[in-house]
Amino acid sequence: MTSEKKLRLKTTFSLKNQSNLLLIAHQILLVLFTFLISVQLQLPAKATNLDRDQKIENLSRSLVWLNLLYYEKTSTGYRSRVSNEHFFLNKEDGKISPSLELRTLVEKIEDPNFSQKERLDIHCQFPARILFLKKYFAINDGQTCPLIRQWKKSYRPKDLYLVYASQYISNPASAFGHSFMVISSDAVSEGLWLSHNYAAAIPPDVNPFSYVYGGMVGWFNADYSILPFYQRLFQYGSVENRNLWMYKVKLSPEELDFYIAHMWELVHQAKFTYYFMDENCAGALLRTFAALFDDMRDAKNLPIYIQPIDVVKELDRAGRIENLKLEPSQFRVLSDKLDHLNPKEYQLFK
Repeated sequence: MTSEKKLRLKTTFSLKNQSNLLLIAHQILLVLFTFLISVQLQLPAKATNLDRDQKIENLSRSLVWLNLLYYEKTSTGYRSRVSNEHFFLNKEDGKISPSLELRTLVEKIEDPNFSQKERLDIHCQFPARILFLKKYFAINDGQTCPLIRQWKKSYRPKDLYLVYASQYISNPASAFGHSFMVISSDAVSEGLWLSHNYAAAIPPDVNPFSYVYGGMVGWFNADYSILPFYQRLFQYGSVENRNLWMYKVKLSPEELDFYIAHMWELVHQAKFTYYFMDENCAGALLRTFAALFDDMRDAKNLPIYIQPIDVVKELDRAGRIENLKLEPSQFRVLSDKLDHLNPKEYQLFK
């Protein structure tokens, strides 16, 4: 074989080797590129899940969430003051774990396998929690509770009032006054306005000592109830001769909707153990306002014993009182009329 042929064969072999090497390198680069692309596609999903988990954890420690579900700090974590399990989605740990309760709610709302009826049930059971979630998660299921929607349409809620009833010594539960809420309406007269009242179920034969002791150790159950305002006016103003001071609460339409949704949950589902010192009517209302307003302090930041007048003071401190009006007791109305009598008229009256 001539040297020229040897050179030609050598060159051909070299070119084939280079071609094979290039092909192998190309295949390696292709595999590496595919791997990097797959990793890159997975990283955002993992990061999103981590961000979502962290968001849930942070929100579960927010003052709004803790007060919505009546959680309080304990030596081992948290525990809700609500005593019945129906108030929680997570039946096993919702009462003691704000994060698990919130996570359960988020997972159910985001579950694509959830039926329309199941979603509707959650919206009707927990409307305030759904409104809370909508601020931080993209919830676009188009669901609203028809019962709440129909009630708003017929009642047309307008304003919110904090009502302070003066002291009533004959009843140990009201010896330091009492506070409750009233929602005014554009559709009905004042007497038919709805009132929300937190109170203990105290037997009528309980004496003052038993009431105080029982309230200290948790003898009594408590819950929220709804009554038309005229019944409160009659009970407090005519039967017990107590003045009612009505403080109009300054709030936005969105805050009023949130209050209504929160009360809907409490009235229909929540049961409590009554405690005289802090989980009385004042403590319960302070939790409600702390859930509504960022500038409100809740019961844990106030003195050990919370009086009904403290709710008024806290609203005033936060600049949330718009105006005040008095619903006088029957005794006060009569006294005012007597004060305007001249001596002759007064003698005739006597």
